[in-house]
Amino acid sequence: MYDPPMGNKRIVVMGALLLVACGDDASTPPDAEPAPDATAAADAAVCGEPVTVFLNGGGGTYTPGLDDSSTNTSSILSMERTLAPYAGAISLDDVRTCVASLLAPFHVVVTTTDPADAVHREIVFIGAAAEVGAPEQSLSISPINCPTDGVDPLPRSIAYVMGGQYDDASLLCEDTAQVVGHTFGLDHTFQCDDVMAWDPSCGARTFLDMDVSCGETEERGCFCGATQNSYQQLASLAGLACD
Repeated sequence: MYDPPMGNKRIVVMGALLLVACGDDASTPPDAEPAPDATAAADAAVCGEPVTVFLNGGGGTYTPGLDDSSTNTSSILSMERTLAPYAGAISLDDVRTCVASLLAPFHVVVTTTDPADAVHREIVFIGAAAEVGAPEQSLSISPINCPTDGVDPLPRSIAYVMGGQYDDASLLCEDTAQVVGHTFGLDHTFQCDDVMAWDPSCGARTFLDMDVSCGETEERGCFCGATQNSYQQLASLAGLACD
């Protein structure tokens, strides 16, 4: 893992060794489905706005600067980059469905439609690390910052996944979810069945509700504390899914 410092922010690079609704509409008959717009409005009113994660397969032009997913400025970059649309073998719609499943416990929406000016995290799918100036062996690169007083550290972050390097759909899904975790201040954990694990050798991963050490090939303290609970940190910052 390569972590160049950026003030109080780090960039997390994942290397090649990893291979990474709430209310009733009075005008709707009891036996009818509520209109989508009414349901969405009820969700927002009762639950608050969800965190939006945009999986971008359309490419675009990105410039260096403080992260702002609505203006395509990215703290990862040192120069302007025009990125080609994603051309990997794995369907981005399938990745979206899988990532949404991993994030289902939390108040998060995963979409492949650009939210434009709305606050959102953006994960850009590209072919290879060189397209964003990352080390050649990298499979993803993401900003990471610690939350302060329970505040979401990077609500408009932009991260990159080298989707063209993957031939395993499950691994691409889990590694994409891990990149989302980095934008919430989550480090690599040393617990291999955690989504945030650098080593995925346990098989299927979830965001674990347990305190674990961090590390890649050996245990160490975590970026934001001695240990890390991936589930609880996401629950605190994004909220739990609205029932």
